[in-house]
Amino acid sequence: MQFIKGHITKPARTTLTGQVIYTNGTDECLPNEPSCVAYGYTWDKISNTCRAYRPDELGTVMKTTLTVGNRTEGVNNEVKRGSFYNTVNGTENTIGEGVQNSTVSGRGNEIENDKDNASVSGSFAKVQRQSEIALGGGNYGQLDNFNGYAQSSTIHCIARTAGAGAVEAPVAGVVGGLIDVQSHSVIVFKITGIAVKEAGGAYYAFEQNISVQMANDSQATICLGTVGLLCPTVMPEEWLYPYFSQTGDAETGWGGLRLMVTGLPEVDLMYNIKLELLETRNLTNY
Repeated sequence: MQFIKGHITKPARTTLTGQVIYTNGTDECLPNEPSCVAYGYTWDKISNTCRAYRPDELGTVMKTTLTVGNRTEGVNNEVKRGSFYNTVNGTENTIGEGVQNSTVSGRGNEIENDKDNASVSGSFAKVQRQSEIALGGGNYGQLDNFNGYAQSSTIHCIARTAGAGAVEAPVAGVVGGLIDVQSHSVIVFKITGIAVKEAGGAYYAFEQNISVQMANDSQATICLGTVGLLCPTVMPEEWLYPYFSQTGDAETGWGGLRLMVTGLPEVDLMYNIKLELLETRNLTNY
């Protein structure tokens, strides 16, 4: 960039927080307001700094343009744009766009776009949910990298209920945190959970098994398996075990699964639920 007439400094670089650092041609320096505005930037009157963007815009900028702080070891690994602070060890692994704070080791594994705080190892696994821990079991000998066809994983869902009624327990506590699913696949969910009364600390500890078969159009067929309490207790009649519902419909298209939990009248409950998934995707449509 050339010096603008009448100015003896010009922009040199932008920090991760959006502050613009100038140079006089030899040394870096901080600009004054006229120099900041002259080059098309915004002067922050509160901090007396020149800014390319506000700090609260950093996440958006990084997810769309930057790849910062990633560390990769191995060959044929790819970290796509907008992903930062990830670690990759192995070969043929892929981290999608907008992924942060995740780790990958092994061969042929994948983290889908915008799935943060995840961990994956083994071979040919696919992380599809927020904060998922996945282990890949291989790819049935295909020559291509078919991810997510034989894997196990763990995710967490949490929720609070205030009184009676059913509420969603999203994955990793993220608003809209659905359990994403693959078409023509079968998933066995082993669910271990605790519902704790906020007042007094009484709790209900439970476990259950649910299998879900996904059709070619991703419509779910849900089969309820065994359920049980982990210690002797008397459950209130209004209390129900967690259950799945599916977003979407046949006309607009089927979406992910919602884990629903039930509250109790005049009671506030805290739900903490671990879901262990054993997932198999069919090589062909059913």
